[in-house]
Amino acid sequence: MDALEKLRRYLPAGYVEERKYSAKENILPSKFCGEGLCIISNGVAELCIKSKVSKRTLDIMLPGDIFGFMSDISLMKNFTVIALTSVSLFYVNMDNLKGSETKILSSFLTSFL
Repeated sequence: MDALEKLRRYLPAGYVEERKYSAKENILPSKFCGEGLCIISNGVAELCIKSKVSKRTLDIMLPGDIFGFMSDISLMKNFTVIALTSVSLFYVNMDNLKGSETKILSSFLTSFL
């Protein structure tokens, strides 16, 4: 059973989906990233700060890296995540998760990482 199947098995229907991005496509900012958790499953992405005149790379993100809900980048509008290759990620909608489901997700993330 792959990681996506495990997430879908333990969390309510509709809470986990796989999203795909092409190389050079902006993953963040996006309206969903402040509402959910993103886990890169395949591909490489760049976390950077962009201004009107420059771009500074902060990190290169690989499978297993997490961003979005409750991370600093969801609070900062100048941050962006750009797919460097084709990227697949798991998106977990955090808005309606209950306490026990959050514990399941936490346990999954510990084993995934």
